[in-house]
Amino acid sequence: MKNHIGRTLLVLILLIHSLTSLASSQSKYTPLIRQVRGWPSEKILSKGDQFLQNKKEDKALVMYMLVCSRTNDRMTDEELTDCSLANLKVGDIFYARGNYINALENYQEGLKLSETSASKTHLPLIYKNIGNVYCMFKDYGKGFEYYKKAYQIRPKNDNELTFRILANLFGVCINRKDLEGARNTASSCLQPLAPTFPSTSSFSRSPPP
Repeated sequence: MKNHIGRTLLVLILLIHSLTSLASSQSKYTPLIRQVRGWPSEKILSKGDQFLQNKKEDKALVMYMLVCSRTNDRMTDEELTDCSLANLKVGDIFYARGNYINALENYQEGLKLSETSASKTHLPLIYKNIGNVYCMFKDYGKGFEYYKKAYQIRPKNDNELTFRILANLFGVCINRKDLEGARNTASSCLQPLAPTFPSTSSFSRSPPP
């Protein structure tokens, strides 16, 4: 009984703290939101990138989430692409902070938007980053599935993304102790790229590989 009361009090304390922090953050960034809310999404995303480059991560997060909030059922393909990218960028920040649950939620929202769009511009990267999260959860089976999807639809001329996906596919095989799979991946995919192939330290926190 005492343990139950203690847990209930702890939940209430955490809830109050969360609501207080949220209200404080909203008040803190209200002038910034008012300044940019009339801007096009592309310009807000660019502003978020500037904040991130200057290590103002929280302000970048506000910019990206503002674009995420514009999601609706009547978006143009360009708007779908912007909102998909915004969710991807929010997910990357949460991932870098080790908040993998929130990262996955944003990646999955970005996935839905990207799949709906005609261009599907960010779909390979979103698949790869979802794979990263599942690997952090040690669900290497799902991680492998998403890496394969990313590899199959990646732009063939994007060598950097190709290298990262292949490194992660190889890393999953090693983590699963699937030596045959690792050999097959190496022989069929990695060997031609060996001279420029990156490190296989696949699942680092910041940024997602």
